[in-house]
Amino acid sequence: MTLIGLLAIAGGVGIGLAIGRLFTKGALARAKDDAARLVQDARRDIDRLQKEAALEAKDKLYQARQAFEQENRDRRNELVEQERRLNQREQLLDKKMSTLDQKDTDLARKEKDLAGREKTVAGKEISLEGACSSNAPSSKPSAG
Repeated sequence: MTLIGLLAIAGGVGIGLAIGRLFTKGALARAKDDAARLVQDARRDIDRLQKEAALEAKDKLYQARQAFEQENRDRRNELVEQERRLNQREQLLDKKMSTLDQKDTDLARKEKDLAGREKTVAGKEISLEGACSSNAPSSKPSAG
C-alpha cells in the first residue's frame, strides 16, 4: 500500500467519523426535542386529567346534593301529608265531641222536662184521687 492509499483510507475514516458525529449530534438534538415534546405532552395530559377529575368530583357532589335535597323534599311532603291527616282526624273528633255534647245537653233538657211532666202527672193523679174519693159514696153506715 502506498502512502496515497493510506492517506485515502485515513481521510475516508476521518470523513466517516465526522459524518457519524454530525448524525449523532443531529440524532441527539432530535432525541432531546422528542423528549421535551413528550414531557410537555405528558404535562398537558396531567393537567387535562386533573381538570376532568375535578369536574367529575364536582358533578358527583352536585348529584349527591340534588339527591339529598330531593329526599328532604320528599320527607317534608310526607310530614306535611301526615300533619294534614292528623288535622282532619282532630277536626272529625272535635265534631264528634261537639255532637256528643249537644246530645248530652238535649238529653239533660229532655230528662228535666220529663221530670217536670212526671211531677205534673203525679200532682194530677193525686187531685183526681182526691176528687174521686170525695165524689164516691161512702161505705159508712148512715145514722138514721
